[in-house]
Amino acid sequence: MRRSAAITIGLAAAFLGAFLASSLFVDVPKTAVTHYLNGNDWSIRRFVGGRPYGTWVVWWPEAVPRHEQQYERGRPSGRWRTISPRGVVLLERHYVDGELEGPWTRRLEDGTPVEEGSFANGLRQGAWKHFDASGNLVSETVYDRGRAQR
Repeated sequence: MRRSAAITIGLAAAFLGAFLASSLFVDVPKTAVTHYLNGNDWSIRRFVGGRPYGTWVVWWPEAVPRHEQQYERGRPSGRWRTISPRGVVLLERHYVDGELEGPWTRRLEDGTPVEEGSFANGLRQGAWKHFDASGNLVSETVYDRGRAQR
């Protein structure tokens, strides 16, 4: 009787210990770093509870950032940028709680704007401008909750 009680208590303690350990450490940030063959960082990604968290960065082989992304509670949040090997921001957009929100800009390799606009609640909102390769305004479309007005 004593031996079976000790085994039962031991198993219960092991189960409780494993449960507490997994519960306590589920929100501990983990960082994943990958590298190019030359040793330069390729990416740094962070996770909490298995979900994306914080700032993620991916680099070109020359150690210039390629993508910069922000996550909060596993969802896109804050500024996201796509960058050329020369350091020109090609695409910049903003997220709030996983939805596109605020300014959105796309540029050519030389920095010339191609398209500029804004999002509200994940939908195009307000004036969206389209430019030619020389940066001249070609067209403008006004959106209201994702629908073109003119």
